[in-house]
Amino acid sequence: MATGDMIELRATLSSPEGDLVETLLVRIADPERQTTKPRSEAEPPLGIPELVLCSKEGGEGRKSWDELQDAGVDMNFDVVVQPYVEEDKLARIYVNVDSSVLKDSNRNAKSVEAAELAGRRFVSSVYFHTLFLFATTRSRKYGVRRGDDASEDVEVAEYIADIFSSSYAQFLLNFQTSDLLDAMA
Repeated sequence: MATGDMIELRATLSSPEGDLVETLLVRIADPERQTTKPRSEAEPPLGIPELVLCSKEGGEGRKSWDELQDAGVDMNFDVVVQPYVEEDKLARIYVNVDSSVLKDSNRNAKSVEAAELAGRRFVSSVYFHTLFLFATTRSRKYGVRRGDDASEDVEVAEYIADIFSSSYAQFLLNFQTSDLLDAMA
């Protein structure tokens, strides 16, 4: 074989449903002509905020409410999430696994496994919805105001924490895509 030659490699996997065939074309290249980009040792951050789980007492990789209070982040049973913004970027999302919304939902759980699943769903839904709401509000350059005459400016992080303390978090916890599809059918 010489530089510039091309070979066809074919792999076939057989199964009861039929054969799967993959074909690869390989060209022999001149090793001196290959250029590899040097990899930067310090990869730039992806811009995804850190997920910080918190509970009243802390432990198990969680921050306690007292630790958060010392850092200036308010947390109690009524708070579901606290987005934390640094230099106009969402740096951390504090999700409260001791929120009354999750505790109330887990009272109806039929098993420990069901409660654990609900907890994982709760954390992921709250995290991703917070990220989505923050990113969308900022990228579309929306401003948030509060009051009957809309005279009070509200930070986006405060707005998101506020809407999660209402029925929005309960909705996310109970929302099932399959239920929605059944209702539409």
